[in-house]
Amino acid sequence: MDNDNNKIFKPIKSAGVLRRERIEIFTLLLVIIQSCGIRFIPGQGSLLIALVLFLSRDGFKALSKKDFGNLFIIFIFLFINNIFGPNFSISKFIFQYGLVLESYVFLLYYKKKGFDVLLDRFYRALHFIFLHALIGFALYILLRPLYMATTAFGYPYRTFAFLFYIANPDGAIRNTGLLWEPGLLQMMLNIYLFYSIKRNAPIWVLVLITLTIFSTLSTVGFVILGFNYIYFILHNFKKRTSLIIRLIILTFLLSGSLIFIKDNIEDKISGSNTSGLVRYRDYLIGMSLIADRPLLGHGLFETKYLTTLPYVSIIESNVFTTEYLADVDELSGGFTNGLLGIFCWFGVPAGLLLNILFYRNRFSMSSGYPQLVFYLIITLTTISEPITNTAFFLLFPFSFLVFSKRKSV
Repeated sequence: MDNDNNKIFKPIKSAGVLRRERIEIFTLLLVIIQSCGIRFIPGQGSLLIALVLFLSRDGFKALSKKDFGNLFIIFIFLFINNIFGPNFSISKFIFQYGLVLESYVFLLYYKKKGFDVLLDRFYRALHFIFLHALIGFALYILLRPLYMATTAFGYPYRTFAFLFYIANPDGAIRNTGLLWEPGLLQMMLNIYLFYSIKRNAPIWVLVLITLTIFSTLSTVGFVILGFNYIYFILHNFKKRTSLIIRLIILTFLLSGSLIFIKDNIEDKISGSNTSGLVRYRDYLIGMSLIADRPLLGHGLFETKYLTTLPYVSIIESNVFTTEYLADVDELSGGFTNGLLGIFCWFGVPAGLLLNILFYRNRFSMSSGYPQLVFYLIITLTTISEPITNTAFFLLFPFSFLVFSKRKSV
């Protein structure tokens, strides 16, 4: 009888426990907003470093000799990387190490609680981002006149009461949620879809997530969706009856995106698409920067530094037409290849190490194909999004250092 009661009656969480859970989810949302979110206020990055460290301060109590050693080695490397680089700035170095400390201490906060607790908070934070983006886009479809154009945050958005946002570059309507660009929203949604597949979420939930990814109109998002689709098949292979029904539904949805992907990719590599040319330009610049300083890299740099390098101007003039360059600033949009950025900033040895740690991160919770999918979701996104020097990205390689045991699901 007692066993039956245990199945029926679940322990009620106290108000204090619920409050702590909400703070933990809120803290993770702050890490995401700081790294990938709309820039609501000046100095947002520095302010959120301090706030996340304060909310995660119990993580300092979990510092072990190994953790202290890791943080010390990273400190020494970044100091050498900066001081011997051509862009040394003490303020830039302090901010960069602040991101390292923020990520590491945030992970240490969950060292005693357990990684499963961190995964729960991560999933629920992603659930909030998904719901916000879904509601915001639905409201746009139903109440389009209420969305007003604004460039208050340095990017062409349409907003409803400054609570919901739609990106509106070049007249296109793309769902951006709370994130800086639609390409970043698709990354969060694809991670959320990955976990939802792993958790055996109902098919209607997977459909809603897929539709919300469609609303970003992100080519990379659709490609990653294909990897998640294969993961869905592999994960549900033994459930043949339900798998057939689910495959029919999801295949119907995905088939509609194939034409868009084909046309968009052809457009981007046609030689006339500005977005595609910018990515090609950044690839060429990135490879040149790596060849220029392969061991220690250039340190963190801004667009102003790149304009002082002769080969950058040559690359731009070779990629773009004279008419285009006459209408825009030099290196318009900045250097956006975050994947190559790791090697440009830190050099090839450190870049390879960081990528290995990232691939072996604990968040994928599996080996084999699921591990590869999780890696690709973020890695493919960073090709056009410079988020590899953020607290959010650092959570993944650092999770391998902080959590010594790997769990496979």
